[in-house]
Formats: sequence, C-alpha cells, structure tokens
Amino acid sequence: MYDGFIGKYDFSALKADSRFVDKKSPLGAIRSGYSTTLPLVMQRTFVLPGKIVHLGHTISGRGINNKNLLVTFSSGQIYSLDFRMIHPRRPLSDPTPAEKEDGLIKYFPYIFLPATAVISSNNSISLSGDLQVISAASRLESKSLVVGYGMGSDLFVKTITPSQGFDTLSEDFNYSLLILLIVGLGSLVFGLYIASAKVTLQRLWH
Repeated sequence: MYDGFIGKYDFSALKADSRFVDKKSPLGAIRSGYSTTLPLVMQRTFVLPGKIVHLGHTISGRGINNKNLLVTFSSGQIYSLDFRMIHPRRPLSDPTPAEKEDGLIKYFPYIFLPATAVISSNNSISLSGDLQVISAASRLESKSLVVGYGMGSDLFVKTITPSQGFDTLSEDFNYSLLILLIVGLGSLVFGLYIASAKVTLQRLWH
C-alpha cells in the first residue's frame, strides 16, 4: 500500500473538512483525517523454485543499506533475494526512465535465483525443530549479520552486503600513507596560518 505526498489539495493540519466543522468552537473547525484518500494498493505474484519454510529480511544499523529478503527452502539452503525482484511496482511493460532509476525491471512471475544468491554456500542447514533465520546490524552499515538457528544442532552465521561494500576498505589499503597525508596537510595548514598571522602583524605595524 502506497500513500501519496501531502499536496495542496490533500489533508493537512491547516485544512479542515466541512463535515467536521464545529460552529460553536472558538477554533471554528475540527481537524480530521477522514477526508484523506485511500492508499494505492499494488500487488504482484511471484513463483520461487522450491518450498519456502522461512522468510526474513536483512537489517542494518541506520537503514541506509538495501534490504534483502532471506528465503529458506526445504532443501536447507538460505538465499538472499533483492527486494526489487519482488517489488509490487514492477511494470507489466518496459520500465520508464524513472522506474529504471528505482531499479525496477519488467514483471515476470517466475524468479530464477542465481548461484550467487545462496548465502549458505554448499552447506544445507538442518531443518529439524523450529528453524529461525534472523538478521542483525553490524558496525559497518554495508554489512548485515545473518544467523540461522533452531532446535537442531546446526548454527549458521554469515555477513552479507546487500548494497555491496560501500563503506569498507580493501585489505591492501595503505593506512600509513593516509595518516602521513593527514599529518602533512595539518602541518601545512598550521604553517600557513602562522605565516599569514606574521604578515598581518607586519602590515599593522607599518
């Protein structure tokens, strides 16, 4: 369900509905939300290649990272599925430029899951007992923790990056050079400040 923005002709705190006007009230009107339009309801049906036993979604610390749907099949495999694949706004025809910017593609009911979407790799998680697959935020916004547990002995833990590693540095990143550049720039700025103060003082004396 989608609700449009509050426009000039929509309900707002500065507009009253004539059906709820109280002439005896010193305010003259009672604010009400009964005059708002109903939300837009959109629906799409999708078919996945397997029996689903559990559904969840990824969580990040600040909500900047994209949300992925965590799908667990009866085979014991856990998949991380981009929410845009099952978006109800997927168009029935070729997407417009605006829809392409939102990452929407043409609607097709069958979803084919690539091998890269399997986060449990070649392992099959034991489905004995009440299986739960949950997500938690990590220290990095781009990474989400995925934990699978249940009454069985299996315990699955993995970190995934739904929006790629936008806030991570490569393993060969040169931290020493970065610190050296920061110290050098700080020293340069401090030196220029002292030189500028001396020139200003000399001008004042003359």
